[in-house]
Amino acid sequence: MKVEFHNMVVGRDWGWICENLPLSLSEDLRGIIAVDVDKQERIAAVILYGWTENSVMAHVIIKNPMVLRHGLIKEFKRYVFDVCKRSIVIGTVPSDNHKALRFDTHLGFKEIHRIKDGYEIGNDIVIMEMRSDGQQQESARSASSA
Repeated sequence: MKVEFHNMVVGRDWGWICENLPLSLSEDLRGIIAVDVDKQERIAAVILYGWTENSVMAHVIIKNPMVLRHGLIKEFKRYVFDVCKRSIVIGTVPSDNHKALRFDTHLGFKEIHRIKDGYEIGNDIVIMEMRSDGQQQESARSASSA
């Protein structure tokens, strides 16, 4: 498998994104798309939105986990931290999605807060962050417990 990464183009990629992720189109939406060159098909995406001066929200779509061996995470971090010059990536995950929580933790995200019953009764919203320096700042942990 040969994988290439491209900047997301709404006109070209939005249909595929919507098929795989319930997300609303917004003006600040950006991201990267991973394409299996041999099959000419999209196999992963990192969708970024909610930009601030120092952070961005992210959702990840992975259709073929082999994309991880081809540098998806490295490309994601390079794009957010080096190209876009943001220091924090924020993600939200339903508390019952144990696979996503393990995966995000493996990537370097840390849980910073839970919103009880945020998705539905009995299913919290887990708020996670990844910092460019890889370190969880104590101030963020303190703020989440306040």
